[in-house]
Amino acid sequence: MANVSDESEMKECEIELNDGRIIQFTGKFLTEIDDSKRIGVGGKELESIVWRKYKLYKTISNQYIFYKANYTRSNIDKEKYKSFPTEQELVDYAIKKDETLIFVLLKKTEIPIIIKID
Repeated sequence: MANVSDESEMKECEIELNDGRIIQFTGKFLTEIDDSKRIGVGGKELESIVWRKYKLYKTISNQYIFYKANYTRSNIDKEKYKSFPTEQELVDYAIKKDETLIFVLLKKTEIPIIIKID
Protein backbone atom coordinates (compact mmCIF):
# COMPACT_ATOMS: atom_id res chain seq x y z
CA MET A 1 0.00 0.00 0.00
CA ALA A 2 1.34 3.44 -0.88
CA ASN A 3 2.06 5.20 2.35
CA VAL A 4 2.43 8.94 2.68
CA SER A 5 2.82 8.74 6.41
CA ASP A 6 4.11 12.14 7.38
CA GLU A 7 2.45 15.41 6.47
CA SER A 8 5.91 17.02 6.60
CA GLU A 9 6.69 15.07 3.40
CA MET A 10 3.87 16.92 1.65
CA LYS A 11 4.56 19.95 -0.49
CA GLU A 12 2.78 22.16 -2.96
CA CYS A 13 2.62 20.29 -6.27
CA GLU A 14 1.78 21.62 -9.67
CA ILE A 15 1.09 19.78 -12.91
CA GLU A 16 1.12 22.10 -15.90
CA LEU A 17 -0.69 20.69 -18.92
CA ASN A 18 0.18 21.62 -22.49
CA ASP A 19 -3.20 23.34 -23.00
CA GLY A 20 -2.49 25.82 -20.19
CA ARG A 21 -4.39 24.15 -17.35
CA ILE A 22 -2.47 23.99 -14.08
CA ILE A 23 -3.41 21.37 -11.50
CA GLN A 24 -2.39 22.43 -7.98
CA PHE A 25 -2.56 20.42 -4.77
CA THR A 26 -0.67 19.69 -1.58
CA GLY A 27 0.76 16.22 -1.77
CA LYS A 28 3.64 14.00 -2.71
CA PHE A 29 4.99 12.62 -5.96
CA LEU A 30 4.94 8.82 -5.70
CA THR A 31 6.40 7.49 -8.94
CA GLU A 32 6.45 7.68 -12.72
CA ILE A 33 6.95 5.33 -15.61
CA ASP A 34 7.27 5.65 -19.35
CA ASP A 35 7.75 3.28 -22.20
CA SER A 36 10.00 5.48 -24.33
CA LYS A 37 13.07 3.29 -23.90
CA ARG A 38 12.85 0.12 -25.92
CA ILE A 39 15.59 -2.43 -26.39
CA GLY A 40 15.95 -4.24 -29.69
CA VAL A 41 17.91 -7.23 -30.91
CA GLY A 42 21.44 -7.28 -29.55
CA GLY A 43 20.56 -4.90 -26.70
CA LYS A 44 20.52 -1.80 -28.90
CA GLU A 45 18.21 1.00 -27.82
CA LEU A 46 15.47 1.69 -30.34
CA GLU A 47 13.93 5.08 -31.05
CA SER A 48 10.33 5.20 -29.93
CA ILE A 49 8.01 7.04 -32.28
CA VAL A 50 5.02 6.79 -29.94
CA TRP A 51 5.17 6.36 -26.17
CA ARG A 52 3.35 7.11 -22.92
CA LYS A 53 4.38 8.64 -19.63
CA TYR A 54 2.42 8.11 -16.41
CA LYS A 55 2.88 9.85 -13.04
CA LEU A 56 1.19 9.19 -9.72
CA TYR A 57 0.78 11.57 -6.78
CA LYS A 58 -0.96 11.33 -3.43
CA THR A 59 -2.61 14.38 -1.91
CA ILE A 60 -2.70 15.47 1.71
CA SER A 61 -6.37 14.38 1.76
CA ASN A 62 -5.32 10.84 0.65
CA GLN A 63 -6.62 11.18 -2.90
CA TYR A 64 -4.57 9.90 -5.83
CA ILE A 65 -3.76 12.02 -8.88
CA PHE A 66 -2.96 10.04 -12.01
CA TYR A 67 -1.33 11.88 -14.93
CA LYS A 68 -0.97 10.42 -18.42
CA ALA A 69 0.70 11.87 -21.51
CA ASN A 70 0.91 10.35 -24.98
CA TYR A 71 3.89 11.42 -27.08
CA THR A 72 4.68 11.22 -30.78
CA ARG A 73 8.24 12.09 -31.79
CA SER A 74 8.84 14.19 -28.64
CA ASN A 75 5.56 16.11 -28.94
CA ILE A 76 2.75 15.68 -26.45
CA ASP A 77 -0.31 14.53 -28.38
CA LYS A 78 -2.68 14.13 -25.49
CA GLU A 79 -2.51 14.81 -21.77
CA LYS A 80 -5.00 14.09 -19.08
CA TYR A 81 -5.25 13.74 -15.36
CA LYS A 82 -7.72 11.97 -13.15
CA SER A 83 -8.22 12.06 -9.40
CA PHE A 84 -9.37 9.14 -7.30
CA PRO A 85 -10.85 9.58 -3.80
CA THR A 86 -9.65 6.15 -2.69
CA GLU A 87 -6.92 3.65 -3.45
CA GLN A 88 -9.57 1.10 -4.43
CA GLU A 89 -11.04 3.43 -7.07
CA LEU A 90 -7.56 3.84 -8.53
CA VAL A 91 -7.12 0.06 -8.65
CA ASP A 92 -10.58 -0.37 -10.20
CA TYR A 93 -9.64 2.15 -12.90
CA ALA A 94 -6.43 0.24 -13.62
CA ILE A 95 -8.34 -3.03 -13.91
CA LYS A 96 -10.94 -1.43 -16.20
CA LYS A 97 -8.26 0.08 -18.48
CA ASP A 98 -6.20 -3.15 -18.39
CA GLU A 99 -2.99 -1.32 -19.37
CA THR A 100 0.28 -2.93 -18.33
CA LEU A 101 1.94 0.42 -17.60
CA ILE A 102 -0.74 1.36 -15.08
CA PHE A 103 -0.26 -1.98 -13.29
CA VAL A 104 3.52 -1.46 -13.21
CA LEU A 105 3.01 2.08 -11.87
CA LEU A 106 0.84 0.75 -9.02
CA LYS A 107 3.28 -2.07 -8.31
CA LYS A 108 6.11 0.48 -7.92
CA THR A 109 4.10 2.16 -5.15
CA GLU A 110 3.22 -1.20 -3.54
CA ILE A 111 -0.50 -0.69 -4.12
CA PRO A 112 -1.98 -4.21 -4.26
CA ILE A 113 -3.83 -5.11 -7.44
CA ILE A 114 -6.34 -7.79 -6.53
CA ILE A 115 -8.62 -9.05 -9.28
CA LYS A 116 -11.54 -11.04 -7.94
CA ILE A 117 -13.24 -13.55 -10.19
CA ASP A 118 -16.64 -14.92 -9.20
